[in-house]
Amino acid sequence: MVQFAANALAAMMHFGDGAKDNARRAILMQAIAVLAERKQPSGLSELIVLLETRDDQLLARASRYEDKLFGDLVRELETVRLSDADLFDPAAEPLTAETLIGRKADGKVPLAITSTRFLGDDERIQSWVAHLIACLSRYAAKSPSSELRTILMIDEADLFMPAGASKPPSKEPLQDLLKRARAAGLGVVLASQSPADFDYRSREQINTWFLGRIADKRSIDKMKPLFEHRPAVGGKLGLQDAGRFVLLQDGGAVDLGRTPSLLRTEQLPEAELMALAARIRPRAQ
Repeated sequence: MVQFAANALAAMMHFGDGAKDNARRAILMQAIAVLAERKQPSGLSELIVLLETRDDQLLARASRYEDKLFGDLVRELETVRLSDADLFDPAAEPLTAETLIGRKADGKVPLAITSTRFLGDDERIQSWVAHLIACLSRYAAKSPSSELRTILMIDEADLFMPAGASKPPSKEPLQDLLKRARAAGLGVVLASQSPADFDYRSREQINTWFLGRIADKRSIDKMKPLFEHRPAVGGKLGLQDAGRFVLLQDGGAVDLGRTPSLLRTEQLPEAELMALAARIRPRAQ
């Protein structure tokens, strides 16, 4: 979790893979670890103070790095704190699993819909989603269950677990959650309209696949590991009618047809979305 948090902050500071950025990322990870071990509520401000004062516990772990790197980190984090104040407001409602999926008095799990449309650029969105997934991973680690209790659905999942060497801050937390979720009674549904861009190396952690019509041969070629023992499946994907799917599960393949949804869906303007969110959960003044 410490590494995930450090990677998310590093992305917001636009760290690359050079020696200097890797050194700053390592210091940042140790600073977050120090705060985590103290088990006290802390945030970005406390992290900045820890680095600025060269805390003894931090120096015991990272004393061989030159002092300039600590100063650089403080300036970068202060810029993030000021530029992204809405994400790090200590007075805001904390993002926790209990906030989103904590059971109500009647024992029911609430429906929580999160839109990232208003978060800004990709770095902010990736960092926020990484934090969300890490919260659910912590919940999964401390709340084992043999029964399905909650379902997390992520649309456009290829953005958060992309194929290839790309490693946005959300990728490793999501891969980790796929390993933990089942033991916590947490189901994970990943939806994507860009299958060629999805990381299929995590396919061992996904039990069930619904494959609709895929006309792009490049996408089908990239998906071959999914049906390497079911070669006929690949030939069907480009020919399926709308609403038809191939279900892959337990080594078998089944043709399915979906019925129209009972819910009418429509696009809402941003102002209406904000008004709806404010009515359901008013913002603190």
